[in-house]
Amino acid sequence: NRRLQQMFVACESTSGEVVGFAEVDARPLGGNSDDNRINRSYMYNLAVDKKWKRKGIATELIRACEEFVINMHEVCAENRLYLRVRSCNNAAISLYKSLGYDEVDPASISLTKEDINSNSLEEGELVLLAKDLPIDAECEVECEVE
Repeated sequence: NRRLQQMFVACESTSGEVVGFAEVDARPLGGNSDDNRINRSYMYNLAVDKKWKRKGIATELIRACEEFVINMHEVCAENRLYLRVRSCNNAAISLYKSLGYDEVDPASISLTKEDINSNSLEEGELVLLAKDLPIDAECEVECEVE
């Protein structure tokens, strides 16, 4: 059994102070499916302390989440990482787009805008972004054999 959730933490090298973190997990596609291999990967709770912004920390946390998803290929329905971001958060959207994320119509993955905005603790509309990730060599071999 693989762990389906991971938190990555960035710390200041001398003091150990936490300066940023991000979480990623593989969630069931929906319903009460008995097939636990049907999962979709989401990144969430990316945050960097204001004093540490614009130093590449968010980018490294995102890359760590992507690597986790790439290595989770056997439990995910697709090698794609999804995230939700406030439509007014232009700085975050710009960062995600520079790293290859694109806006996704929720209907394309059987979700609604209400689904995307549910359980949000902050005000403002959320948009869904996603990035297709490379398949690692181990998965390519497994896929060719099957």
